[in-house]
Amino acid sequence: MFHPSMSWLYAILGGGQWTRILHPFIGCVMFISFMILALRFWHPTIWTETTSSG
Repeated sequence: MFHPSMSWLYAILGGGQWTRILHPFIGCVMFISFMILALRFWHPTIWTETTSSG
């Protein structure tokens, strides 16, 4: 977030101080979102033994 190439985010988040305040909260929301996504796709990726009818 604080690298010069990412400085355009300062304008979106309202400046440096607001960026420092909002960064952990946005990170927590993203973490929870990715966990929900991983749990949602967990069941279809489980390998099961299947029998072929051929």
